[in-house]
Amino acid sequence: AGTENQFPTSHTALLRVTPKGPDSERSSFLFIKKVCGTALDPKKSWNDRRRTLLFARTESRFYQEFAPILREHKVPLPRVANIQCQLEALDEKEQLMDDPATEPDPDAIRNSGVVFLMEPAHSRFTQQSPLPEAQTLVALKTVASLHKAAFEDCELLGKVASRLQRHGGSFALSIRNPNELAKVVTHWKRFMEVFRPHAPDDFFSRPSIQQLGERLEKWSHWVAEQLAAKPSDRYATIVHGDFKAMNVFLPQASNEPKKSSQQDTESGEEDKGQGMLIDFASSGTGFGMADVAMLLAHSVSPSALIDAEERFIDYYLGAVNNDQLSNTAPRYPKHVALRHYRLAVIDYGRFVVGRFWGDASPEQFLKKQDRPNVTLVNRNVEAALAFVNRMDKCLQFFEEEQLLLQVT
Repeated sequence: AGTENQFPTSHTALLRVTPKGPDSERSSFLFIKKVCGTALDPKKSWNDRRRTLLFARTESRFYQEFAPILREHKVPLPRVANIQCQLEALDEKEQLMDDPATEPDPDAIRNSGVVFLMEPAHSRFTQQSPLPEAQTLVALKTVASLHKAAFEDCELLGKVASRLQRHGGSFALSIRNPNELAKVVTHWKRFMEVFRPHAPDDFFSRPSIQQLGERLEKWSHWVAEQLAAKPSDRYATIVHGDFKAMNVFLPQASNEPKKSSQQDTESGEEDKGQGMLIDFASSGTGFGMADVAMLLAHSVSPSALIDAEERFIDYYLGAVNNDQLSNTAPRYPKHVALRHYRLAVIDYGRFVVGRFWGDASPEQFLKKQDRPNVTLVNRNVEAALAFVNRMDKCLQFFEEEQLLLQVT
């Protein structure tokens, strides 16, 4: 069909399918995604190549084992025509957070891979980043349907933790290279030097900002522990794990998210006010606000967040809690959700500083400004500085909480 993309770890294309015989004039399309062991760079460590295969396995298991269940709860997901999965290089039970075993035989790696054949996104859908406010609301409503479908479902979440990721999320500390955290302080000092001329005069003079690297390093393990939801934990659910604008298709011209009526829900009709979630390579157990925090940092402009951050959170919570009686306590109370949100902002901040900001500069940001898959805080100076402010405020919340606990 003339649409083909090659990435370092995968190959995607849109295929035109034309049947033989009398229906030969009726063609249709399928989306294909391939992750092949033969395409993995042998110069990279086995752990890096293993990660790619594990991400592909997580996504294949999500579509084969969990998508049918979630679709029954009206979670908008693409239909799968076929998945071929052969991963002899991996142990059946190993996960990303586990230490890698001895590198398998080269033939086992070359013979490993996953091929997905899926329905393509409908023409009424679009993708863009950063998102305007209306489409941000639609994205939040869409991911809320995923979270609500598995919310506190211990049996389902036990299977999620076993078959997908125990700690959902592409930036979960347990699956990241330890070198990233070790570099946070150094990266932050360099970031301050490089971006000082582009910040307000007193921005980097504030003691809390100057010490941000040390504070992130100090709090990272505790924050990660707070976010490491177990299947039996209150408020636990299945998280997307890499929730950004380019992993959700949104209705075109969605000036305002459509409110689904009870009649629509009962009739089983598709909610035209929702998007469609894709790319579940980092899915696992977690708290829903981790997905919300990533979306707002990765894909929403800082000008929108200044006025609408709390409104976005309230809208998401309304979508998660919208089927409950008015006189019952919400399944995801706002004070709990805000705590999870602050933790997730810090967690994502640790990832961004350690992973991306080692060579960050306004010149590098300019080169990446039109790449929607790159997080906005690594391609837009205003977004980066606003995110620094949010990290600072979230860290202050827990620092003050700790002081109060010490006093009492």
